[in-house]
Amino acid sequence: MNILIREEPILAIAREQLRQIISENDINSVSDVYELFRESFKDMLQKLLEAEMDVSIGYPKMQKMTSSLPTNGTAIHLKW
Repeated sequence: MNILIREEPILAIAREQLRQIISENDINSVSDVYELFRESFKDMLQKLLEAEMDVSIGYPKMQKMTSSLPTNGTAIHLKW
């Protein structure tokens, strides 16, 4: 049983995407590639950490938590 996998269309798309990324980001050297990877990784990591915090605290970063606790400056004193 032979399974034929066609990779050529996918490679053609990947090559075209790479050409577009190179032209859009004015990449002329290896250091330009490194900088693009560094910035992209930084952005992805930031998004992942924000998503993790949203899940952890239960609401998105800029959304205020709704609560029935007083927010008029009065303190809540807990006894231990």
